[in-house]
Amino acid sequence: MSITISVPDALRKTVEMRSGGRNTILYDVNGDYPSEMVLVEKFTNDYVFGNGDSNSFSAFISHGETRDIVYYSKYQNVVYGSIGTSASRACSRAGKVPQTGINYNQAKLACRNRGPGWHEMSYIEWAAIMLITNKNGVQPKGNNDYGKDYQDSDTFVNRGHKIGENKVAAGSGPKSWSHDGTDNGIFDLNGNVWEWLGGMKLVDGQIYINDQNLNNDFNTAEADWHATNLFFDSVNRDFNDTLPEHFTVGGNTLLAEGTHDDEILLLQKMGFLSRGTENELAGYNYRTITDERMLIRGGSWGNGAGAGLGSLNLNTLCLSSSSSVGFRSVFC
Repeated sequence: MSITISVPDALRKTVEMRSGGRNTILYDVNGDYPSEMVLVEKFTNDYVFGNGDSNSFSAFISHGETRDIVYYSKYQNVVYGSIGTSASRACSRAGKVPQTGINYNQAKLACRNRGPGWHEMSYIEWAAIMLITNKNGVQPKGNNDYGKDYQDSDTFVNRGHKIGENKVAAGSGPKSWSHDGTDNGIFDLNGNVWEWLGGMKLVDGQIYINDQNLNNDFNTAEADWHATNLFFDSVNRDFNDTLPEHFTVGGNTLLAEGTHDDEILLLQKMGFLSRGTENELAGYNYRTITDERMLIRGGSWGNGAGAGLGSLNLNTLCLSSSSSVGFRSVFC
């Protein structure tokens, strides 16, 4: 889907000029509910994996079309209108308290209500940010210690604007809290609140995804998602310590380099398996391998070193809600 971002709109002009064109404002299908978005440009598999593969990374391939740009919410989203109804609208707005107490289906609906092309951030879109952040040697910080990053001293310059005892207002932290370490990046991917992600679930330990080629087919009905035959083990651990042998094929054959290289690359593309690089991203991995579990990532205000782009949680049921779980919308 194409979109024009050069309409002479005062708010859009201001945001685009301030960011040098790296951020913009997008509206819902009715021209309402402005959301501040970050433009992430298409990159190839070779760019992040150095494997000679000139094909576009999967996050930029959606329903048979290759997208030059994916627009990510700059901030964790707030919801206008009644949650769980056709009136709900997800919005990316600076200084707002991220919406929590919302389940996966309600978050998905608030994103989709914005119109065609809008959706809840997907697992493969999160993986894209992980990969380029890792490539650029950035380790985003965030609100993972009750208003500050656990690594920093408790000074004004290191804090976000706290709302209550735990959360901070969206984008209120220093630029080190963005994915690229600049004022124009995507904020709060490390901590503040966990984020619901679409396109992936765990069913009795097995990974299901919305497209067998990892493409960003966010409109695929959940009943048609692909069973990968790849299974998580039951042990919680740091993302950096996640190795091939912590996954199985068919629930019983441990992955091994040289034997299952295709499966290993697949898991690395999904953002579920550490690549063992020097700049590997922080975060702790949790999962429950019974029943059907949806994916949340990033950590929350109290997770400390367990929060980060590498943080992964597959304990959560789709109809669960929590004061520590929010979401963000994406357009492509």
